[in-house]
Amino acid sequence: MNFNQSNIEELVERTLTIECFDIRITQNSDNSPFSFRGPGSIALQTDGTLLLNMYDADKKSDMAGMMRLFFDRSNGIVQESEYFSLSAIDEKGNAWGYPRLYVNGGLRTGSHGTIINLKIPSLRTSKTPRKPFDMAQAEIIILGKFQLPFNKYETSDGYSTLTLLDISTDEFEFRVSQKAKHLKIDVIARKPIIDQNFIVKLTEGLGILRTSPQMC
Repeated sequence: MNFNQSNIEELVERTLTIECFDIRITQNSDNSPFSFRGPGSIALQTDGTLLLNMYDADKKSDMAGMMRLFFDRSNGIVQESEYFSLSAIDEKGNAWGYPRLYVNGGLRTGSHGTIINLKIPSLRTSKTPRKPFDMAQAEIIILGKFQLPFNKYETSDGYSTLTLLDISTDEFEFRVSQKAKHLKIDVIARKPIIDQNFIVKLTEGLGILRTSPQMC
């Protein structure tokens, strides 16, 4: 993921927008799956949700496939074929995806095409390496200031502050850096994959250490 410092600040401020030249939403079905494709964007909202906006000029309200999508629905439990997989390529070449998106209620069709506005529960990004690696890396951004036992100084704009923490275990190396409004964690694992559940537990644990207002 090619995020620069400006992107990270936008992420922290919840103003980040990922502009995409190619977005695909494909029905999770083996029987002639219906799909949408076109440009658009994925924007982080102030409440932390992700909003997808995309445009498909080829899918129009009078298409047979569109009619089937709207009216050929089962009663009761939502079938897997009513979910769609999202894949997108942003302006920097990063690939984004989500495997199970419910599109009902998020489509507006007309004679000139379809506008899609949907909330996305989460996004994943990945890159295909040119050759196999024995190590994996992750970068984690958490909003807030934290009370951690920082053990190294970080220099910025001619000033040094005790805001770095280096930790090494048998399986991982961590570099934690406290910024003005967020905590940045670089993780290097001595194995090919970093389990997402591990990252969730790590961020939940750090949430306990968030700085609270000091009493006088």
